[in-house]
Amino acid sequence: MMKKLLMMMVVALSMVLTANAQSNDDQQVGSQHKNRAEMVQKMTNRMVERYGLNDDQAKQLLKLNETYQGKFMARRPGMGQRQLDKAQCDSCQHASKAQRPTKEQAEAMMKIMKEQREAYKAEVKKIMTAEQFAKYEEDSKNNRPGRKRAAR
Repeated sequence: MMKKLLMMMVVALSMVLTANAQSNDDQQVGSQHKNRAEMVQKMTNRMVERYGLNDDQAKQLLKLNETYQGKFMARRPGMGQRQLDKAQCDSCQHASKAQRPTKEQAEAMMKIMKEQREAYKAEVKKIMTAEQFAKYEEDSKNNRPGRKRAAR
């Protein structure tokens, strides 16, 4: 009798833990989408405020940012790449570990990212006026990656 009761409690506990783990996974996927959407909206709002864009420009920029956000994030190392690797190769041991790309892969990735940035910039140029775009270009030059920053 005691063994049956204990076994039933173990089974019930495992079912509860499994259900809880699944609901947490669902919440994380939903929150990631929400966080990305919020991030795109905040980025757009900052640009609208910084460059004085009108409502039509703001709508065009939001659409552009939504389009390119997925492209930019998909290429960034560590941003969802582990999940992608794991989904593609569940039985592989490397799927759970982030692997550093080879020099050739890194160069190819950098080339693709540069092309995407140039395409994004060309689209932004179509949306903004000449003065707004000049200010955007100036800000872009001042915020270049790899530039030495002051110690915090």
